[in-house]
Amino acid sequence: MLGVTRTKGRETSPVRMCAGCRRRAPRTDLVRLVLGDRPPWVAVDLKRTLPGRGLSLHPRRSCIRAAERRGVLRRLRGDIDPESIEREMRRRFEERVVGLLSSAQRSRTIEIGAEAVKRSLRSGKGRLLLVSEDWRGFRDDVVARSTGQACARASWGTKASLGRALGRSEVGVVLLLDEGIAQEVTRCLTCIKTLSEDR
Repeated sequence: MLGVTRTKGRETSPVRMCAGCRRRAPRTDLVRLVLGDRPPWVAVDLKRTLPGRGLSLHPRRSCIRAAERRGVLRRLRGDIDPESIEREMRRRFEERVVGLLSSAQRSRTIEIGAEAVKRSLRSGKGRLLLVSEDWRGFRDDVVARSTGQACARASWGTKASLGRALGRSEVGVVLLLDEGIAQEVTRCLTCIKTLSEDR
């Protein structure tokens, strides 16, 4: 269902209806699924650029399961497993985070490693402190430095997976300096967490 939200007479974000909960939401809050021509048959279209028939869902298990119960997924393609959609959504959001980290690295808007992160935090440059889930190092010190600043905090992956994303063997902590990249990484991590925990 197409619509547009308006704020004091000016257009903001197009609105779609979630095929699961049937609530209208800004298009940016929903994930588009598109019928493909080969397995896995349904593509998760985060950028909303793929052609073809599709539907929009909140990136939540409850909405995916509600769409299944209502028969919406069957209409898209008969043999779609909701768990495979959840896995594919998580995988695509993970890929998006890796792409954003690479983009930050290319544009030199990322600090990598505890010392570089602490230096930038001292000068108030950070927008998102991203810590691997298994990093212990100077974790308490680095997190304490980010407290009280306009710097969000999140944890994601392992030292090995964060390192792979940045072309290194292991990375425990990074600091994103670009506001736009930091916000999009935060959004993706929120969706990953919701898809993993929402029951």
